Amino acid sequence: MRRVVPVFFFLLFIASPVFSQYEEKDFRLQPVLGLWFGPIAAVPGTELSTIFNTSLSAGFFARLNIPSDNFLMETGIFYSQLNSDLNAKLLTLPAYMAAVYKLPVDFALSFYFKGGAGMGFFQNQPENHGGFLPVFFGGFETSFPAGKFINIGVRFDYFMIYETWMNPPTNTSNVKMVNGHIFNVGIMANFNTNP
Repeated sequence: MRRVVPVFFFLLFIASPVFSQYEEKDFRLQPVLGLWFGPIAAVPGTELSTIFNTSLSAGFFARLNIPSDNFLMETGIFYSQLNSDLNAKLLTLPAYMAAVYKLPVDFALSFYFKGGAGMGFFQNQPENHGGFLPVFFGGFETSFPAGKFINIGVRFDYFMIYETWMNPPTNTSNVKMVNGHIFNVGIMANFNTNP
């Protein structure tokens, strides 16, 4: 119990400036909805990079500010199908939730750093082996306003598909469980719903 008290006061000390900046003004939610489109590939040097080629993907995300100028929450989902020179295909449909930090710079461009986790549906074809796996997410984004309601930018996302936590199927002794490392670069547009 003695260890919990100092940790509690330390967290309170850190959080108090975040919430105190809104004591003098009314807090207003500023939801953002966005879309992105761009190439996706396995990280070079990983096991999947020797199997799958670069493909295209598209995604949707929603972002909501919390009582802070620099911290936000984001949730998103994207779809892609990685193809190989053989018959192998990997269908991916991961969803995530992430904490977002907006760099506090007074500049036309905004810079965001993101990290979080989620769950995704993945399916190997033509075997049709698939299911839900946990994913870890990290990303960077930069954008600029193109009007009052819309921002345009580019995002760089990294996903780690955590497959090694589960055992291989019992009826297939030659299946190897491999964590997937995937990144994408997307051109994005997001819309300020409460500018």
